[in-house]
Amino acid sequence: MTTEPPTSNLHHLRRNQHAYDDLSICVVCQHLLANGEYNDGTTAAETAATGMLKLWGNNALLLIPDGTDLGYRTTTCESCGNTDHGDRYRAALFTPRRKS
Repeated sequence: MTTEPPTSNLHHLRRNQHAYDDLSICVVCQHLLANGEYNDGTTAAETAATGMLKLWGNNALLLIPDGTDLGYRTTTCESCGNTDHGDRYRAALFTPRRKS
């Protein structure tokens, strides 16, 4: 079981002037977004990066990993679209709010 600190980065950032969306991402995307690389001897990183660009386009640059472990999930990665089951982590998408 994981516990979230009372003041996480996302909690702090929710109060700013940006639109916010919670995402559930796979371990490969977690590493790519946090470290800029993932090397497991396969093409997983290239596949995930291609999926991110396909799903998010230029907004992929606005994906921010939180690192909170969401546990084992059977849902699709919301960052790259990978349908494999596995551990998921929380991430966020921040975009500037548009004035009405």
